[in-house]
Amino acid sequence: MGKEITSRSEDYSQWYIDLVKKADLAENSDVRGCMVIKPYGYSIWEKMQQALDKMFKDTGHVNAYFPLFVPKSMFEAEEKNVEITIKLLTPIIQPIAPISKLISDASFQIKPVSNSMGGFIFKIINGDAISVDNTGNVKIIKAGKAIVEVTQAATAQYSDIIVKVDIEIKKNTQTISFEKLPTEILNNQKTLNLKATASSGLSVTFKILSGPAIIKNDILNLTGTIGNIVVQANQAGNDKYEAISSNQSIKVILVLASEMPHEDEVKVFPNPAFVSLNIETIKKFQKYSILSIEGKTLQEGYFSKEIIIESIPPGKYVLSLQGESQSVNKKFIKL
Repeated sequence: MGKEITSRSEDYSQWYIDLVKKADLAENSDVRGCMVIKPYGYSIWEKMQQALDKMFKDTGHVNAYFPLFVPKSMFEAEEKNVEITIKLLTPIIQPIAPISKLISDASFQIKPVSNSMGGFIFKIINGDAISVDNTGNVKIIKAGKAIVEVTQAATAQYSDIIVKVDIEIKKNTQTISFEKLPTEILNNQKTLNLKATASSGLSVTFKILSGPAIIKNDILNLTGTIGNIVVQANQAGNDKYEAISSNQSIKVILVLASEMPHEDEVKVFPNPAFVSLNIETIKKFQKYSILSIEGKTLQEGYFSKEIIIESIPPGKYVLSLQGESQSVNKKFIKL
């Protein structure tokens, strides 16, 4: 039976007619404009009448019957004096909430609900993220926004009506799995491999946000200078996926077990020292730091061939000289 009845969403008016016929509720009569109400249909009418009759009488109303047909002579007598204006009812259509979908979602349908039986017409008035056919079926094309105008046609009782539907198609989100980096590394380590993958399957790139390192071919190359490095794994996204990034930080700490090489290129004297350190070198350095054996920075500044250390308490220390591409560490004793 279901196959013999038009779908309600396809054609509401035809669905109602099919339902009345198949349920044997009523049928057309030989008199134009009149129908024969059959037992099942009349039973439904009686129940409706009983319910309405009670509602009317509860409010103090009474029933009455009037002629079904009015003589033509009565209309002709009043024709010159009566002006009749018949207005169409305004249909009530339920508001359609804004629609948000992902670009990977399947096609969907706009389903207006109205008390009028007029057919619907769908038209895109803004945006190109979707397409829509004459049944309200929406096909997703790309990420973006669109506005669909829904027009319900007028009927014998109801005027036409227009509503608009806002539709937004969003890109898919993605995640990055950034292989865990060590939180600390020694400044004599040269390189560190970087590995990351995106859930979208798109390629991931890396860049240095800050710190003493450079990246080449997904390999982190340290300059030898101490400091904090912030590495970013980045997936730029495309027409289907949002961009995403993930950051990790690495602290480059000083090697204290032994001095860095270059002893023959940098000389620090006197050692032990009281007031100052003299540096003899042909290399170019920009900055210096004096660190405790534990790696804590006690003094720093711009490089000079004489560094005053009189404010530092007696003990063992490391003098770190930093250049653009290298650093040199020298142990000394303050008396």
